[in-house]
Amino acid sequence: MTSYALRVGIFSGTDFRLHWTTPTLAVLALAHGWYFFDFQTGLMNLTLCLGVILCLIIHGIAHKLAARRLGIPTRGIVIHPLWTIEGYGRIGEKPREEFTLALAGILAQALISTCLGGGLALFGESLSPQFDETKPYSMSVYLNQLFWANLFLTALDILPAYPTDGGRIFRAALAMTQTRLRATELSISLSAVFSLVMLIASYFLKTPIMGFAAIALFLSGQEELNRERFFESLKRPPEDDPDPPPPFNPSPIDRVTAGLTLTAEPDFTGFIWNEQARLWVEWKNGQVVSATALIKD
Repeated sequence: MTSYALRVGIFSGTDFRLHWTTPTLAVLALAHGWYFFDFQTGLMNLTLCLGVILCLIIHGIAHKLAARRLGIPTRGIVIHPLWTIEGYGRIGEKPREEFTLALAGILAQALISTCLGGGLALFGESLSPQFDETKPYSMSVYLNQLFWANLFLTALDILPAYPTDGGRIFRAALAMTQTRLRATELSISLSAVFSLVMLIASYFLKTPIMGFAAIALFLSGQEELNRERFFESLKRPPEDDPDPPPPFNPSPIDRVTAGLTLTAEPDFTGFIWNEQARLWVEWKNGQVVSATALIKD
């Protein structure tokens, strides 16, 4: 997953970690409110950040449960300030699976917003934004702010820009007619355009959080693109390749995987993480063709 993440807990065998930018943003929100207003405002900002993190953890759990339903192991989930990044133990070439996983995240985020808004309406509280509320801070004001924060997260999540779930759905749609790598390249290109538009808008609207989101969106997209290119480079070339690259792992596959429990669908093509040997095992049409150990995995 990542070396720059703080482990916060385990759910059903899956590590949940905070990316280093998440607690950093929370501390900056505290400092900003305290410096420009007062300590109470800083605490309000901090508690709002903590609430958003909790909602993102629920979002990650939705991805975890959807993956379990599809039979896909989840190695870990990293909570970023505005989205989650899941480390699945199986990287296949079926767009339907990515579509299902992404849709689960969007529905979870929308459900959180609906529950918060419905709860406020049920108790007769206003749904109008109260970020500039001058009356004493209360639970209703906090829930109102959390409701609007989640509406922002939901809107961001449906954008067709990776790493949002909307971006993953867009890539899955492209992968129906393109290779996964080409679909990723097109999706990340669109993500870069969205990042630029958001960065420009943050300047004119004077909203630093949007600028932060734009930069994070761009960097996360580039990280995913590098990851896909790396896995593409690991794929074993066809037997009839006239100019095959040098073998990445010269050891015979039967020797590398001897004694390991290796299972996949009959026609599965892609990579599966083997925790027993800490290897990424490549499958092609249900058969093992290579295995690679990654230092950071």
